[in-house]
Amino acid sequence: MFTHRFPAFTRHALSAATAVALSVGFAATPAGAHESPVAGLTPDSHAPAGVMYDHMHKKGGWMIGYTYSHQNTSGAVKRNGQSVDDHALAMAGYTMKPTGMQMNMHMLHLMYAPSDAFNLMVMPMYMDMPMTMQGLSGGHGGHGRHGGGHGTGGGEMSHGASGLGDTVAAGLFRLYDDGRHHLHAGLGISMPTGSVSRRNGDGTFAHYGMQMGTGTWDAIPSITYTGQMQRWSWGAQALAQLPMQHANRSGYRVGNQFEANAWGAFRLTPWLSASARLNYTAQGAIRGAYDGPVHVASPDDLPGNYGGRVLKVGAGLNAVFRSGPLKGHRIGVEYLTPVAQNLNGYQLEQRAALYANWSIAF
Repeated sequence: MFTHRFPAFTRHALSAATAVALSVGFAATPAGAHESPVAGLTPDSHAPAGVMYDHMHKKGGWMIGYTYSHQNTSGAVKRNGQSVDDHALAMAGYTMKPTGMQMNMHMLHLMYAPSDAFNLMVMPMYMDMPMTMQGLSGGHGGHGRHGGGHGTGGGEMSHGASGLGDTVAAGLFRLYDDGRHHLHAGLGISMPTGSVSRRNGDGTFAHYGMQMGTGTWDAIPSITYTGQMQRWSWGAQALAQLPMQHANRSGYRVGNQFEANAWGAFRLTPWLSASARLNYTAQGAIRGAYDGPVHVASPDDLPGNYGGRVLKVGAGLNAVFRSGPLKGHRIGVEYLTPVAQNLNGYQLEQRAALYANWSIAF
């Protein structure tokens, strides 16, 4: 299904992390173990803040939640892992270069359990993406003033985009649960509610990365294992996002994306747990191209300069209120940073990511 060729270090690290999470979890289960605290109100019964589709609820249960994520790219433009100077970018035909981009996502979670074995969830989201760029020395920007989308050669500028993103609806299916070990599968559909037709002031299409969604109906299959013993918990997950259409209404399709996670957590107190996570993502380059006017001034204007492979490590905290008027409310925070990345074409390197969430089940 995927055309990516994963580097050896990511294959080995991912395989080792997942194997450790699974094998240690099952091996640690003593005979005649008591009921898992997963059934109770514990902070570690949820995965780290940046992990989706990680838990299920009992029949009749509802959950409302909110997640904020902040992701950042900055620094030098890289190609094949090496920094590219302004002269090399100009020789490649570019007149502008990106210097930084942030992606802020606000996601609402609505979850309901028609039965113990099947849960439903809906997740609308809102995106905000500011970006800074700089003209290359001696270059000529294609649009002049800010309203046109790019500045003049040698100048600095900032622009951005915000709006409703794609909306995900998913079902989770319980496959196994003995009170200590839990396994479930998920099947989600990403609906193209985010715009993919944003344009600059002169009518040309904006950067691909400035569009609000994929523009296609996408399948999101996943499988998640979690385990718990006394004050320890662990988990592993694999998921993908696969466009189900040849192209969106603007003429292109984002690449297939694969993600894997392995994590462990320790309950510090009855209301607070600390976690560590290994995260790997791989995404193909954009296929096709805009079917309308495009001014190619920076790497972000070309579909081949998107996607790649990134390995991150992170640490987080989960907390739950066990009594009082806020009983049952959960909050979590997590910080992730890349340790290795191999990006397609010319791109800014990915930097640290921050996740924060809140939820209440009833």
